[in-house]
Amino acid sequence: MKQKIENTDAFGLLQTILFAIKNRKKILLISLIASSLCFFVLLTLENQYTSSSVLKLRNQESAPSVSNSPFGELSAIARGESFSIMDSKQQIGLIGGLLNSKSFYVEKILADSSVLPIILGFESYESDSQMNIFDSEIYDPLKEKWLGEYAVLNDVGSTHAYGINSFYKFFEHIEYSFDKDTSLLTISVTHPSPLFAKKLLNSVINAINLHMQENQILEANKSLNFLYKELENNPPEQVQVGISSLIYKNLNKKMLASIENESYYFEIIDKAYLPSSKSGPNRAIITALFFIFTILFQLVSFAIYSAFKEDYANFSDR
Repeated sequence: MKQKIENTDAFGLLQTILFAIKNRKKILLISLIASSLCFFVLLTLENQYTSSSVLKLRNQESAPSVSNSPFGELSAIARGESFSIMDSKQQIGLIGGLLNSKSFYVEKILADSSVLPIILGFESYESDSQMNIFDSEIYDPLKEKWLGEYAVLNDVGSTHAYGINSFYKFFEHIEYSFDKDTSLLTISVTHPSPLFAKKLLNSVINAINLHMQENQILEANKSLNFLYKELENNPPEQVQVGISSLIYKNLNKKMLASIENESYYFEIIDKAYLPSSKSGPNRAIITALFFIFTILFQLVSFAIYSAFKEDYANFSDR
């Protein structure tokens, strides 16, 4: 019985090979026609351009050991250093959370008024003239005015509703990855316009950096308010020295967060660049793979047809 099955399989394979040899011209012609149609469909797709930036998270100071300190509890309460005591994995998780946050997108990224027109109003990019074309029914880039149903966006503070709706369109342009070995973070933006790919990437990096700065200043202020109140209680001299030290550290933290801008949270290893060549779609490779697929599809279809035909013939003979 086993020998019979093996013979049947060998015979079916031989049939498929003979079919391929006999009908090779027809198979190739069908595959060429199908792959040509595939290529023309791909031509209707917009080119995509990717701008990337490589960043290194700045080494934030770690929380010191306070077990033997006479003011250890005050230190633990007053430091409140959120990201400064996080390891790289936690910080990457925080960045991922921000990029997935609608409120962060609306409040921080859309604070740059040039971002929303890119997300909602962009229509196409002309590579010859290197011009971005906006939908004439949505946005006028010369007057910087929203049109039609989007005219409400001309009013200050009215971006929230449209901002929420545009979040998913924005999110599909963003990718990020983290190299554990080098502790380097790569953020990429892919867009039909190379100009807007770079613009959006810079907006994202600046928004994250600004958010971290504001959080650090807020936390430093909370810590300072707490420490000043403790000083008003006239604690022992040794505790006063400790509180004064913590006040100095928080003032220094607040000063650095207030002064440093673009490179506060990130050390920029590779700045966002203007992509000179498209990142996709790779029409040649896709077409070639589709050509191979159509050949295999025809051969598999014939093999299945032959198997069913033989089974049906055996069934009829019973």
